[in-house]
Amino acid sequence: AEQDPRLLEDARQDFLAAALAMKKSPDPWLGLAPLYIYSLHDLAHGEAAIRQASHLGYATGKRETAELADLYRYRAQRAIDLGDHASKKSDAVHYYRIAAPDLARARRLYESVLPWDGAGDNLKRVNDSMNRISNTK
Repeated sequence: AEQDPRLLEDARQDFLAAALAMKKSPDPWLGLAPLYIYSLHDLAHGEAAIRQASHLGYATGKRETAELADLYRYRAQRAIDLGDHASKKSDAVHYYRIAAPDLARARRLYESVLPWDGAGDNLKRVNDSMNRISNTK
């Protein structure tokens, strides 16, 4: 589906239609959250979907926390990649500064769910990235 944006949009529309049809159910929002997070890399909508599921009575847990941590880590990695490919050191430092708060947030979220599935490995990746960018400033 990630190779075909139409499929992702169809899935998004189907979940939104389900949310309209099942106004009191958190389930469509729990389906939307990973779609936004892992496929669309959309932090605002991913967080909003988790909040809506919570508002509808779902007890947010480690899975949703780890999903948000993954997205903060992804967003930070995109900024780091831009910094790594910047032609000027000042531009690289700029991107690394953008990445730092997202890495810090991802770290806090991963630490809060340890030893949740994969959180330890992802926490190590976050710490490695933080160390690397702090050494290049």
